[in-house]
Amino acid sequence: MFNARTQNLWLGRRRRCASDAQRIALMVRDKACVGCGADANRSFAHHIDHWRNGGGTDYPNLVTVCNDCHHDIHERHHQVEQDRRTGKHRVVPPPEAFPDTGTTTWQPKQLNPVLRN
Repeated sequence: MFNARTQNLWLGRRRRCASDAQRIALMVRDKACVGCGADANRSFAHHIDHWRNGGGTDYPNLVTVCNDCHHDIHERHHQVEQDRRTGKHRVVPPPEAFPDTGTTTWQPKQLNPVLRN
């Protein structure tokens, strides 16, 4: 139903914001924010391939995200990924720069007795 070209869900670079038809299709497909599950009525359309990088306003390039997850994507470098088996999208945080486990680090002995615990 939503793959029919007559639904005008492929707007390309002609329009930046999602159309009403695209928003309805996203609500049906995603059901909620793909990051946290917030209600789709309180969420909006986000370009997977960002508009500023040439991404089009096409239905396959849009997902439903809430305001917080949208900030995570743009400010905290989270990524939108699609599960190959289910086709569902999700928001994934970047790998941790300094993980607490799985690494060995060298720590110098504290020589100053004032700074010892």
